[in-house]
Amino acid sequence: MSAFTASASTGPFSTTQAGFAYIHNKLKPETTNTEEIGYRFHNDSVQASLTGYYVDFENRLLASSLSSVIVGNQNVLENVGSVTSRGVEAAATWRFFRNWSLYGAWSYNDAHYNDNIDNSEGSILHISGKQVVAALRNIGNFKLAYDDGTIWGQFGGQYMSRRFYTDLNDSPLPGRVLFNQSAGDRFHRPGGSQRTGSSGQRREPVRQGIYFKHRNHWFREQ
Repeated sequence: MSAFTASASTGPFSTTQAGFAYIHNKLKPETTNTEEIGYRFHNDSVQASLTGYYVDFENRLLASSLSSVIVGNQNVLENVGSVTSRGVEAAATWRFFRNWSLYGAWSYNDAHYNDNIDNSEGSILHISGKQVVAALRNIGNFKLAYDDGTIWGQFGGQYMSRRFYTDLNDSPLPGRVLFNQSAGDRFHRPGGSQRTGSSGQRREPVRQGIYFKHRNHWFREQ
């Protein structure tokens, strides 16, 4: 079961007796069925991996209001259907020349809602088949690196596709491309070495209105 913050005034677990009676014997535990298969390969110059997965997340718990009235109303937990995620992840590193390497990775994730939701007013929120909020469909990374033990440098980039911040998928956040570069050298001295260098970022928009950033919302690099 999902854990929610409970306190005297907030959270779906801090409900009234009437609110507890409403959910008593109605909730089902959240369950997840995950299947994954993959392959790894490596030799002297190449390391690669390929993974496919399928996740079926059932009986999602969602905190909702008992009615459309805001003041004095209590939140309760409800089961709101399931989510299915299926995707593929691939990554590879190629040491193609002395001191040089090239890294690339790509992730595709199709995560969508399987059921519509009945809201507090009795109408239906049609989200079946919609993409899950904040779920990225595509993420790609690459990095070209050089390191001979003294001089080092790397240039890389990341692409993220658009995602949505509403269940109805009517308000998208555009994707973006981000480039990074860094370089430096190491001063070798008896007893140790010292590394110096510089780095920078270059953000480039891409075609069809896709940008590198939106409202300071960033995702962890995979």
